[in-house]
Amino acid sequence: MHRNEYERNWKDRPGGKKVRLRAPNAAEVLVILNCLLFLMMGDSAELKQSLSTSIRALAEGKLFTLLTSMFTHVNFVHLLANCVALWSFRTLVPVIGNRRFLTVYFVSGLVGTVAFLTQYGVQYINSTGLMERAINFNKSCCGASGAIFGLFSFLAHLAPQSKIGVMFVIPLPAIRALQLITLFEVVRFLFDISPEISATGHLGGIVAGRLLYKAMARRIRI
Repeated sequence: MHRNEYERNWKDRPGGKKVRLRAPNAAEVLVILNCLLFLMMGDSAELKQSLSTSIRALAEGKLFTLLTSMFTHVNFVHLLANCVALWSFRTLVPVIGNRRFLTVYFVSGLVGTVAFLTQYGVQYINSTGLMERAINFNKSCCGASGAIFGLFSFLAHLAPQSKIGVMFVIPLPAIRALQLITLFEVVRFLFDISPEISATGHLGGIVAGRLLYKAMARRIRI
């Protein structure tokens, strides 16, 4: 994201003022929190699995995994990708404020997780073999991707012409980048491409970001 382009886009809208933060930038705090939790978990695959969510976890009453899964990462590369993306949204916080930023983050993450669980819940119900049922029942979800896709969707609707570096290289208007990414995720879902990365979770986040923008747009002073 090119900051000058982004600021030029939002500051010409009605209001034209940033929100004055009375607390640390929420995006930066979330990055630090994710990193600290990753270090605390260390190499414990068992701990990471217990904090991830799945149909099995919910059936066992572990509703807390809907939240903890958003702060659980499989490995360092997974953590790094999400933290780099999240850090890039820190300039959005002074525009909409910490409270709205956190609302978009957590609601989008939750919707993305529910979308993932819905996919595997339907597959579990329609499973014909014991092995297939076991896989769908135990398939786990973790990471902040749904929340990050929600933030990106929110930003793309808030400042559609701000320049986004797709894959950190190709500069595109945010709304065009969102359309391409959405199409890519739909294709991944339809053709089951890289199923270890949840396309439904990403799409859920994108939809949530759009709906949250619609709900908040009139109350954001930009």
